[in-house]
Amino acid sequence: MEVHVNVWLWPSLVAILLYFSGSAIRFLLSTRRPHNFPPGPPSILGLGNLHQVPPKHPFLQFHEWFQTYGDIVGIKLGPKNVVLLNNPMHAQELFARRATKYSGRPQNPFLSDFVLKPQHPSWFTLNYDSRFKKWRTAARHILSPEGINRAGPVQSALAARFLHELLQDPSCWTGSSRRWALGFALVSVYGQTLDKCQPGFSDEYFRVQHDFLEILEPNNAPPIEIFPILRYVPSFLAKWKHRTSVLREKLYNVYDTNLEGAKVLFRTESYQHEPLVPHLLRKREMGDKLSMSDDELTLFAGGLLEGAVDTTLSALSSVLLCLTAHPEVMRRAQAEIDERCGNRFPGFGDMEQLPYMKACVLEVFRWRGAVQFSLPHLVTEDDVFEGYYIPRGTTVLGSTYSMHLRTEDFDQPQQFNPERYMHNPYGVRRAPSDMGERRKPIYSFGVGRRACAGEDLAWTMVLMMTTRVIWAFDCVVEGKIDLSWDTGYSAGVVNAPRNFNPRLKLRINSIGAEIEREFAASEAYLAVQGLM
Repeated sequence: MEVHVNVWLWPSLVAILLYFSGSAIRFLLSTRRPHNFPPGPPSILGLGNLHQVPPKHPFLQFHEWFQTYGDIVGIKLGPKNVVLLNNPMHAQELFARRATKYSGRPQNPFLSDFVLKPQHPSWFTLNYDSRFKKWRTAARHILSPEGINRAGPVQSALAARFLHELLQDPSCWTGSSRRWALGFALVSVYGQTLDKCQPGFSDEYFRVQHDFLEILEPNNAPPIEIFPILRYVPSFLAKWKHRTSVLREKLYNVYDTNLEGAKVLFRTESYQHEPLVPHLLRKREMGDKLSMSDDELTLFAGGLLEGAVDTTLSALSSVLLCLTAHPEVMRRAQAEIDERCGNRFPGFGDMEQLPYMKACVLEVFRWRGAVQFSLPHLVTEDDVFEGYYIPRGTTVLGSTYSMHLRTEDFDQPQQFNPERYMHNPYGVRRAPSDMGERRKPIYSFGVGRRACAGEDLAWTMVLMMTTRVIWAFDCVVEGKIDLSWDTGYSAGVVNAPRNFNPRLKLRINSIGAEIEREFAASEAYLAVQGLM
């Protein structure tokens, strides 16, 4: 029997072998450091420095590298070029002055293709384009100073409800603080209150949000952007695919439920304080050229809610933990509030008259902030900075943790000392006149075009709520207070105190009566606003 062999068989096999060999060689070569790249730890072929980056609290390792290699550190994560910045003036130069080159956003295929629905936009992955500008412009309705002032009465009313819950049950910090943070964000973004949501919505929201943030942690998220072949691993070998599928369904259920609720309220309620989504729905009906489809509005509003709730809640808990751990600081802050407010419920107008209270919150943001990195920036053009070559496609991260611990800027930066912000509005050694307009007191919210749009609102909420809580209560934490990053704080996208559930003790009986009075007035106000 004659066997016919295709004359193209062997050439085809050789071609396939050469193709895969060439791809492997190209990949290995891509993990080498570029010429004149910023200095950094030695890398190995194939991995770069990937094996040296711990999955938990990587900013601690980065800080060690800054001590060794200087203010600009270059590392390789597989084929990815990553530049880490330790100097806030460098971040200001690149992210603000050179923003045309440094305002891109690295794509995250794990998030955009598996956690979210493919082709759906996200605040985390938007490039600096027309959609980003549209979203940011739309968000200013609630995030601008005018928007914050409009929401002031609602924020105060929900704060009174929060304090009243603590007055009724001094041990319910976790549940009450969650309802406060989520409640205000829901009202501001969607026009809804927890009272109008389905029973158990708050618990379900925080379960989904916990799963969402957890799956984005480095030790849980497969590095598809580094090793693209991982997206093709069969589902029975990749448990993360099933996990993301389940999470996606729950996440979109929360998004869709909130949007549909806002649309119902938009048709049936009238607002004196117009929330964001009803505002955008009204503009859409008027034919506004910047209007959004339901799909786009779902992701836009859902992302705002996510960005507001967890970071604000974590920051508030961290401020109270740090003040409780430093009772002399707590007593001084309370004395300042007492002198200004007495037994009167602290209001927005009091904040500018409480410089030490503001210094305390700034110092906690510097010392134990909720976020230790800027969101990643993508370099869209080759650049040279401080003599180093930064190729197009490089990811640049500002290490907020290290910026806040620079010995060149801060006296004894590892110590908790609000007094530094009393001597200097930036908390640093040098005179304010030497800082210029580029210095910021803290860098938790980033700098430049892509700085967090919610900075003013987050700052206002944390300062106001901290002031009101310590005006009313003394905080007691059972056992030794743990402030270490390794054991006292969670590791992840947002860093929060672990198991923080203080017992609150009313300071003065007359303050309890004032809370009751303010609560009754606030409930009446919310009812008039249609928010009950």
